[in-house]
Amino acid sequence: MEVDEVFEIDSTDPKKTTDAIPDEIWNMFPSKGTYLKNIIKFSGYETIDSVLKLKSKDEIEKMFSFVKTMADIVEEKDAMFGIFSKCPEKVMLLPGLEPVLTKFLDAVEKLKSERSSKKIPNDSAKKITMTKPTSSCPPLSVSEIHKRMLNWIHNQPEAKEKLAQVGLKPVDSFKITELKDSRDCHYVCKVCQVKIALPTTNKGAVSISNAQRHVTKRCWLNPNRSYSPIPQKVAKIDSFLGEIVSTHNEDDSGECKKLATARWFCRDYRKQRALMNASALPGQRKITDYFENTISDFVDQNYQIKENINTLCGNKKSASVRPILRKIFENAERNSMKESSKGHRHDETIKKFATSLFCLVGRAAYEMVQVNIGCGLPAVATLHRTIACKKKIKEGEFRFDELANHLKEWKAPKYVHIHLDDTRIINKVEYDPVTDRFVGFCLPLKDGIPCVEEFVLHTFEELETVYNTKTTVSYAHCIVAQPVSSDAPSFVLFVLGTDSKYNHKVVEERWKKIETELRKRNIFVVSSGADGAGPFLKAM
Repeated sequence: MEVDEVFEIDSTDPKKTTDAIPDEIWNMFPSKGTYLKNIIKFSGYETIDSVLKLKSKDEIEKMFSFVKTMADIVEEKDAMFGIFSKCPEKVMLLPGLEPVLTKFLDAVEKLKSERSSKKIPNDSAKKITMTKPTSSCPPLSVSEIHKRMLNWIHNQPEAKEKLAQVGLKPVDSFKITELKDSRDCHYVCKVCQVKIALPTTNKGAVSISNAQRHVTKRCWLNPNRSYSPIPQKVAKIDSFLGEIVSTHNEDDSGECKKLATARWFCRDYRKQRALMNASALPGQRKITDYFENTISDFVDQNYQIKENINTLCGNKKSASVRPILRKIFENAERNSMKESSKGHRHDETIKKFATSLFCLVGRAAYEMVQVNIGCGLPAVATLHRTIACKKKIKEGEFRFDELANHLKEWKAPKYVHIHLDDTRIINKVEYDPVTDRFVGFCLPLKDGIPCVEEFVLHTFEELETVYNTKTTVSYAHCIVAQPVSSDAPSFVLFVLGTDSKYNHKVVEERWKKIETELRKRNIFVVSSGADGAGPFLKAM
């Protein structure tokens, strides 16, 4: 082998290999020219070659015409358009900034010439050496490869002796397939039946180092072979399974016998070993941990034992909480004794579960479940009456007094965390008879607070005008108050339909409104947070 080529790659400064412009050149623009720098970056002129195109006046006019067309989608207009923020369509290059732009372009051009002419220092370079076989190695034929490998195996006295002990001979152990342009060579070890690939080069030379490495280090006949020790626990299971399932041929066919350790590497045994190692961990849960106590189940199923326990306990009912499925079964059994379906009665727990299931899966799926279970779950009409009895949350109205009652009911401290988020919903406009207004349009905002009485419509013409001029909501904006006590559940403080087109100032105004109103009720806000969306993140 000989070294033919050496390549050098500079790994000291990754910026030298890129076409980026450093920050010290971008900072050449004064405070009044920050808008020009932002416009250049916004238009995509961030590399050296693209920035140098701005030497042409046509390219500058093209850039400003593009920015004028994008004025509607830019949120931070003050930073983008500067003094033209109130009228972005009049944005232009100020006469006083023309020398600054010329100086900036000269600095970029100088940077390009320095990077192209600068040589990479040898002391800081990382050398990568690539080797290739010498041209003096002649290509070997198939018969020559076969002959050399067999001679090499015969010259190993220890391997030859052990092969004779197990009744094996180093017979034809090569399978070489000759293709049109290349050879697919591999060596099959007759001892452990392992297939070893023999690499070939584009000049036809074949390397037998892989086969030699296998025979000297990996093959099980070699006493100095490298292998991983089998854990004691797994070895016991291996010996136990070996007694049940025979892993060796018992006939005198003379075929190669399967090793007892071959099962160690099969897929099923690897899965078994992974499960066994996981069960040995101290914090690993088992599937039986989630089952109910078998003794209590047996007592509940055996009527005689249950009667004896009730007699000894004075016929006192058990105060333990039963699973929801048992409650549904008892509810269905109790209602099935009544002839008419109008006499069915459901406790509060069943109603809460059925209401949650109805809201999660929808009417069609709930009706299918209710028909199959029967009188164990209430009908859809019963759920509608149950929901109508509950107090509704009005869109755009804060529930400060209800939050104070919630904290008092749960005996929680008057300290809460405020969280908000937007979630995608289906665009739909409906009439709410309780509030006598249409729900589904984006309410106008005043200092971040929505005007709730905006869409109280009385005529069809008003409804048609609103449909043509106003936008419908596509997100549900929800603000939740979480008490500091772990026992108290969270409370929905504010719900609003929006199109999610607002800035961070709206979020800040709502937070100030919440803190001010809660302080009047002696409730204090510990923290205010949201997810990583743009307006929320900037407000935080």
